[in-house]
Amino acid sequence: MKKLLAVGVAVSAVIAVSASAMGFSAYKNQHKVQQPNTQVAASHNQQIMISSDGKTVSYDGVEGVTALATLTSLTSVDTQSSSYGDMVTSINGEASDGKTDYWAFYVNGKLASEGAGTYKAVPGDKIEWRLEKL
Repeated sequence: MKKLLAVGVAVSAVIAVSASAMGFSAYKNQHKVQQPNTQVAASHNQQIMISSDGKTVSYDGVEGVTALATLTSLTSVDTQSSSYGDMVTSINGEASDGKTDYWAFYVNGKLASEGAGTYKAVPGDKIEWRLEKL
């Protein structure tokens, strides 16, 4: 009887740990929390400029690297999947609410016509993100 009870407790513990791990994995996939990738930044001596209010972020594009990959190499970024690709929802802890504001992506001072996850920088590109009102 004691062995049966011990097995039951062990199985319950395994199920609880598995459920917790699955819940965290689902949360992580939904919010796509991305940690800085220091390889891109280090290999290109990248610097990022963040305004004092945290609502404007800019950096030089890295030739052949997507704007989003470079951004995630320089700071913490949260994204959310959409039918248009990954949407940036937070940069360096400054979050958009998606209802009254959003992170807009600019290349060389012009609103980008392509998503940051697919736009590959060319030499001389200046990338900028602005937290803008809808």
